[in-house]
Amino acid sequence: MSAASIDADTTDEQDELNSKIPEFPPEEENELSPSDRLRTIIAFFGVGFLLHCLFSIIISGSEDILAGTVIPTTVVVIAHVGPMTLVNYSCPWFMQKLSYFIRVFIVFGFMAGGLLVIVFVEQPYFKIAGVSLNAVAHALGEITFLALGAFYGEVAVTSFAAGSGAGILIGPVYYLGPLSIKKTDRKAYENSLNISYLTLTALKERGLTSWACMSPQKSMIVASGFSILLLLFYYILNKDRIKSHAIAATYRSSLKDSAKYQSVATTDTIKRKDPWSLSCSEKFQAAGTILPLMLALCISYASQYLTIQAVFTTISFPSSPFPPRDHYVYYVALNGVGEFLSRSYLAVVGCYRPALARKLVIKRTWVLALCLLGVFSLALCASWYRFFQSVAFVLALSFVVGAISGTVFANTLMAIREIVEPRHQEFCLGLVTAGETSGALLGSFIGLKLEPVLRKHCEKTVSSNRTAHCFTRRDKRRWTMAVCKGKVTDTPLKLK
Repeated sequence: MSAASIDADTTDEQDELNSKIPEFPPEEENELSPSDRLRTIIAFFGVGFLLHCLFSIIISGSEDILAGTVIPTTVVVIAHVGPMTLVNYSCPWFMQKLSYFIRVFIVFGFMAGGLLVIVFVEQPYFKIAGVSLNAVAHALGEITFLALGAFYGEVAVTSFAAGSGAGILIGPVYYLGPLSIKKTDRKAYENSLNISYLTLTALKERGLTSWACMSPQKSMIVASGFSILLLLFYYILNKDRIKSHAIAATYRSSLKDSAKYQSVATTDTIKRKDPWSLSCSEKFQAAGTILPLMLALCISYASQYLTIQAVFTTISFPSSPFPPRDHYVYYVALNGVGEFLSRSYLAVVGCYRPALARKLVIKRTWVLALCLLGVFSLALCASWYRFFQSVAFVLALSFVVGAISGTVFANTLMAIREIVEPRHQEFCLGLVTAGETSGALLGSFIGLKLEPVLRKHCEKTVSSNRTAHCFTRRDKRRWTMAVCKGKVTDTPLKLK
C-alpha cells in the first residue's frame, strides 16, 4: 500500500470523526441555572428597555426639539434611523473581532455623548447631530446584545424583545407634556368609554414635563443618567458562556467517552469548529437565509413610520381635550402600548410554557407586513379627506400599528432561532435588525415629502380658524420652557 493511500485513509477517518464533533454547543435556556436565568432575563430585558426607552423619549421630544421651526418631523427620525441603518449593515460583518466588553463601552460613550449634545446645545441642527450620536449607540447596543443572546438561549432573545416593547411604551409616558383638558369636553369623553383615551390621560398626568413641571431640557437630563445602567446590565451576566474556551470545553465534554476523539480531535480541530469563525461566504449564505424576514421587517417599519411620523402628524381635532402638539405625543404613546404588548407576549408565554411559545411563533411575517400597508393606506386617506370625526379613531389606529409591528419584530427574532443553524445565529441576530432600520429610514425619507403635502392640503381645505390643527406642533414654546399650573417658565440650563 502506497504512502499516499495511507494518508488518504487517515484523512477520511479524521474527517469522519471530526464530523461527530457538534458544530455549536447546545445553549438552550433550560440549561441555565436558576440564578443565571434570572440574571439573563434582567440583563437582556434591561438593555432592550434602556435602548428603546431613550429612543422613544427622543422621538416623543422631536416636536420640542424642532419647536419654532418648520423642519419636518421626520428629519429627527432620519437623523436617528439613518446612522442606525449604516451601523446595522456594516458592523455585524466585523464586530466579532472586538470583545463584548469593548463593544459595550463604545455603546456607552456614544449614548452619553449624544444625550449631552441634545440637552445643552441650543441650535436645532446641532441637536439633530446629537440624535445621530445616540442612534449609533442604539444600533451598536442592539446588534451587540442580540448577537450575545445566541449564547444564552431563547430566554435572552424574548427578554430583549419584551424589554424593547416596555421601553417603547414607557418612553413617551415619561416624556408626555402638560395636560390641558377643557372642562366642557371632559364629561363627553368620560361618557364615551374610550378606554384608550382614559388610560393615556391617567398616564400623561404622570409625565415629568407635567407633574414635575419640568421643561423638555430637564426631562432629558434626567433620562441621560439612565445610560450608566448599560454597564450594570452587562456586568451581571455570566461571561463564561461567551468565552471561547468555554465553548471548546463543551465540545470536549460532549465526546469525552470517545477514545477515538481523545486521540484524533485536537485543539486545532476544535478551533476550526469554533462558531465564532465564519467565512465571508458563510456570512453571505446566512444573510440570504434571513433576507425574507428582513424584507418583512423593512415593509412593516416603513409603514409604521410613515403612518405615525408623517401622516398622523397632520391630524388633530379641535374637539379634543388637549392642544395639537399633545396629539402627536398621544399617538406615539398608544403606538408604544401596542408594541409593548406584542413584543412581550412570547416572553410571557415562554416563562411558563417554553414549548407553547415556540408553537406560537409566526414565521410568515410578510402577511403582517401587508396588513400594516393596509393601515397606512387608510391613515393616508383619513388625512387627505378628513373623514375621521374624533381623535379616538386615530388613537385606535396608532395602537393597531404598534401591535402589528411589534409582533413582526418579536416573531422575527424567534424565527431566526428556528430556521438558522446554531453557529450562524450570532451573526444573523446582529444583522436582522437592519431590516427594521431600513424600513424606518425609507419611511422617513418618504415622509419628508409626504408630510408637507398633507399639511398644505389640509390648510387649503379646512376653515382658517382650524389650520392650527393641520400640524401637531406648537409654534412658540421653546425647548427650555415648562408649564406649571398654567404658568410658563423659561429656565435654560447651560454648561459653564
